Amino acid sequence: KSIGEDILLTCPDYCKTIFNRDGAFYLDAEQFALRYLKLYMSEYLLSLDGSIIGAAIFEDQARVTIYSKDKPRNIYPMANTIILDTELCQTRNSHGSGKGRYRFTLMHEVSHQLLARLGFAHPEPVMYRTIHEPTLPDERLADQLAAYLLMPDSTLLSMMRMRDYKPYICYENVMPVHETKEIHQMAD
Repeated sequence: KSIGEDILLTCPDYCKTIFNRDGAFYLDAEQFALRYLKLYMSEYLLSLDGSIIGAAIFEDQARVTIYSKDKPRNIYPMANTIILDTELCQTRNSHGSGKGRYRFTLMHEVSHQLLARLGFAHPEPVMYRTIHEPTLPDERLADQLAAYLLMPDSTLLSMMRMRDYKPYICYENVMPVHETKEIHQMAD
């Protein structure tokens, strides 16, 4: 949380206030990655079954296996590159859960880069995991930082204030459609 707060305060060019009176922020994830952190971004088909949707590349000549026309091949991207799955990138301009998933995955991979630069992670040359693997501590930390950067406490509180602090309804892990829509709007 404190890392996320420091980042949001030190890069105002990439954050815009969405509710002036409440101090809620919206971070432009792509501009933050490209311009502020000077990361490279690429998109490739990372897996045939959709189990890998992003990767963080830390070292030059690190090998990444990608797929094109059902044939795996190796690429060797530059250091400090974020690779996102092609199918995920197609959702970047959509509305609903696709856009939120894209932004979160992008920020998750960016968070790996940030945490490595700050000395909180000891990355392999290439970091990725399949969605079927258990979550490792570095993955959880990147998830937490990404979530905080995309929806800091001030933003979450502003949105809850707009609901008059009404709790969300969920019965046996099922949420009503109108509640689910609101959660997706918050993620967008």
